[in-house]
Amino acid sequence: MTPFRETKKLAQAMPRSEFPQDHCVKVSAIAVCIILTHFSGCRPKIYDPSSEVWTAVTTNDTSSLARLLKEYPGMETFERGGETILHEAALNQDLKTVEVIVRAEADINAVNRYQETPLQCAIQRNRPDVVEFLLAESADWRLEDHLGQTPLMNASSHGFIEVMKVLIDHGVDVDHRVGNRQTALHQAANSRQAEAIDTLLAAGAQVDILDNRLRTPLCILMDRFSDVKAAGEDDIDVRIVKTLLAAGADPNKANLVEESPASLARKYQDVAPRCAELLGVKTGRAAAPK
Repeated sequence: MTPFRETKKLAQAMPRSEFPQDHCVKVSAIAVCIILTHFSGCRPKIYDPSSEVWTAVTTNDTSSLARLLKEYPGMETFERGGETILHEAALNQDLKTVEVIVRAEADINAVNRYQETPLQCAIQRNRPDVVEFLLAESADWRLEDHLGQTPLMNASSHGFIEVMKVLIDHGVDVDHRVGNRQTALHQAANSRQAEAIDTLLAAGAQVDILDNRLRTPLCILMDRFSDVKAAGEDDIDVRIVKTLLAAGADPNKANLVEESPASLARKYQDVAPRCAELLGVKTGRAAAPK
């Protein structure tokens, strides 16, 4: 029987003539007590530390965060909006906060809604110190995000040189291929990151490595001029062509559709005349693609 029915039954059981005013007050008090007991007293509130944990992470309050993670085991896996607290700490660019969460045995290779690991989040923020720590704690540099990019590929495409050097120093394979068979050097060429290309070649990257369409990094660079929205060549393009040729890139290496850097240079010589000249278009130094 519900509290409301109990109160109603008690009131109906008494004749109206025997129902003095002070008794009404007592019945009302009884009803209030029954209701309060039913809806609050029997259902004690349970403390949820998740909001406090998230606030500690976003404000880099490491002392409070360490205490909360110790008092409430399991909170190191808490996530909000598809991001774990370790992802948030890496994006928030605070090494000490990242350290506290990792020491609480959080999953260092957990992925967010974009299939990014905390390592990839730290790279997005160009934080070599956080990257260094995560790699030392066995973060996996082979894991790809939703775009099929590894940490080194992401760092290369953005030109984050110090982050690249940390990854390379930790033994990352500079020629590691992903699903489309591309490497960090392909990405650096596609993004026109000259210094990143220098760094990868210095670390032993293969200059003529092929992707799944048989394109070399030099071929990818020249194919950029096929986009009608792309601007004409600039000093960066010229520098990259010189660098790749000096490293031994073959201007006549044909891709899947029988196009080579040299044939592409000939095709787009109006928008890339200096690159075309470097590839032998005007002097005849470049042979026709086989």
